[in-house]
Amino acid sequence: MIEQSAPPQYWLMERSPSPGLWTWARLMLSTLFPKLLVESFSKPRVDRRRLNPDTSWMDGARGIAALIVLNFHYTEAFSGVAWWGFGAKKGLTSFVSLPFIRLVIEGQASVCLFYTIAGFVNSIAFFHLASQSGPEGALRRLSKSAFRRWFRLYLPTYAVLVSHSAFAYLHGYRLQIPLLVNYNPWIFKNLNPTSLQHLPLLKQLAQLLKDIIGVSSAWKDTDLYVCRGIGQLWTIPMEYHASVVLYFLLTLSAFCRPMARLCILMTFAIICMFYEKVTVMSYVLGAAIAQYSLISTNEYPLVKEKQSLANTHARLSHPPKRFEVLKRPVRLLAYAVALYLMSTPYKNVEAPAPGYVWIGKHLTPYGRTQRALWPKEYGAALLVFLLVTSKRSILFPLFHSRIAQYLGRIMFALYLTHYLVLYSVGIPLPYYIWRSLGHKTMLNWSLGFWSGYAVSLVLAVLLADFWTRVVESRCLKVADWVERICFESKSDCTSID
Repeated sequence: MIEQSAPPQYWLMERSPSPGLWTWARLMLSTLFPKLLVESFSKPRVDRRRLNPDTSWMDGARGIAALIVLNFHYTEAFSGVAWWGFGAKKGLTSFVSLPFIRLVIEGQASVCLFYTIAGFVNSIAFFHLASQSGPEGALRRLSKSAFRRWFRLYLPTYAVLVSHSAFAYLHGYRLQIPLLVNYNPWIFKNLNPTSLQHLPLLKQLAQLLKDIIGVSSAWKDTDLYVCRGIGQLWTIPMEYHASVVLYFLLTLSAFCRPMARLCILMTFAIICMFYEKVTVMSYVLGAAIAQYSLISTNEYPLVKEKQSLANTHARLSHPPKRFEVLKRPVRLLAYAVALYLMSTPYKNVEAPAPGYVWIGKHLTPYGRTQRALWPKEYGAALLVFLLVTSKRSILFPLFHSRIAQYLGRIMFALYLTHYLVLYSVGIPLPYYIWRSLGHKTMLNWSLGFWSGYAVSLVLAVLLADFWTRVVESRCLKVADWVERICFESKSDCTSID
């Protein structure tokens, strides 16, 4: 008879020790540690221009643009220089308000650059597939990109709104409210107090629901919803609206020839000017630049006009020798015009600054919504066009630097979450310093201002690094999971934005 083994005596087994306080502390520190930052600066440097010559510099450009948005929101809490141009009002003679220099705090110009680059990267892969494998494969990719776009934009946005509401409910902004009332009533007047003050639970949930519904309304023509306390979220519904319109145009022109598609995109961009759709125009211009870049590099083996496109590009790229000398000065002048237009002050329509009077009068549609963004968008589109058609731009070393590429990795998280840092720690800190040292002398004012900025920058980057790894990555996994359920098979046709 086979001898049966005795049952295990579970009560005699030694229990594994439960994780102690030090284990939990190590886990917490490991989660909060900026792994993306260390990874970006510890790995050997790779020339990304060889890996992806079309979009590698765009990551750095968007990262720097997100940092400029942070600079704008921090600066506007202490000075009107972020809104007004040099000499627009009496006493506005700050060095930072001069053209070109004010780009370091020009948040609206950065938003226009976001839009144009987003239009480029949302369409370049579609054009590549249309040229290599035909419209059928391109439409399949476009379907998946359009499907993922909502998850890509809105899941992190909803997470930020929930975090903001929970932070306000837990008195996270209690340092901010009295300082705004006592020291800067202008900001408090333009800020809904209920978004920062502690509210009862039901009222806090009602405010959260109102914010979620507000940022989800992507089809309103006027009265854009501004979430008080996280002001930059007004761009999210506009981005989604412009993305859907762009996907419609790409679907409409999927079977068109490249030159015909380019004409359709440019015509629609001009129509957007008359209907005051600056965001849609930005996306469409980005797509038109992407289409032109492929035409100029002759990446259309499936179309009959390949030779004619090549001949046209040869005539444009290699002008007669008598004009070759003028090519570089003309491009430098175009760069200056693009950056000058992007430097247009936001309040230029109400009080034109010297040097921008003509721009505010003639280059701005006479509507009531987003008038100040139009000159900035003209400049952003011209800048992207110059960079796309350039092989050795003076801005490429900046955009390919390690810092810019790292900021590009955390770009969306930095754009979404920096308000949480500014209104909880960054903006109150200078006021506390000035209350102790005074703020009438330039030394004390500068000490408080730059101390608050340094703390805000460090905390915002750390929070964005954490948010990218912990929250945004999981939002993308949710999008992948839903995509696997809704689509028959998962191919390599995924969005690149």
